[in-house]
Amino acid sequence: MNPPYKLDGDSATVDPSVIKVAGKALLNAGITFTTLPTTEFIHNAQNDALSKEYQKRYGTVPGDYSSYEYDGMMALAQALRDDGGKTDAKSLNAALHAVKVASGITGPVAFDSKGDRPAPLFLAVHATGDPPQFVPIAIRVGGTWKASS
Repeated sequence: MNPPYKLDGDSATVDPSVIKVAGKALLNAGITFTTLPTTEFIHNAQNDALSKEYQKRYGTVPGDYSSYEYDGMMALAQALRDDGGKTDAKSLNAALHAVKVASGITGPVAFDSKGDRPAPLFLAVHATGDPPQFVPIAIRVGGTWKASS
């Protein structure tokens, strides 16, 4: 009898190259990965429009964290607008900490005193299918995990 395998990886392990290398070995029920919801797992009108336009313009799907990068650039643009375009470190840092975007692609965008987004969403994913692909099995919202629907 084989012992149960338990492996938990982080966001980098949800990269499609992991499936290419590991293949069906990822189908083991003891293997899960936790990740920020990458662009492929975010389904809302804003992200779908970004993904569609990106694919039309560049002929490929956007990268895993393109939605976060988009929100980050929008937060930077907002900070620059709100603070009159000042780019010195002290002014820009203060302006970024004051940014509050209620409806970014990846959810509300705001920053705590350390510069982190408070209570980001996280997914637990597992590989399934033939060929294997990652599917969400649970989501953490506000610090609490619940089964993904």
